[in-house]
Amino acid sequence: MGEWSQGSKLFECFYTALWYIGPLQLTRELDFIGASPAAVASGIPLFYLAATAALLSLAFAGRARQIRH
Repeated sequence: MGEWSQGSKLFECFYTALWYIGPLQLTRELDFIGASPAAVASGIPLFYLAATAALLSLAFAGRARQIRH
């Protein structure tokens, strides 16, 4: 998010909200660390692991684009 928005504020707001709603409130769909047994049983953390890999590749692509220009 920081690479695409040219700053860290968007990521900081999103990540804080995600932590509060997900693992701290045990919301199964947003529990990316598997704090609730329901999230682990349904494989939600594995989805977030795959999403992390995809977003990391987008960040690298954005950085490469930024270096070229």
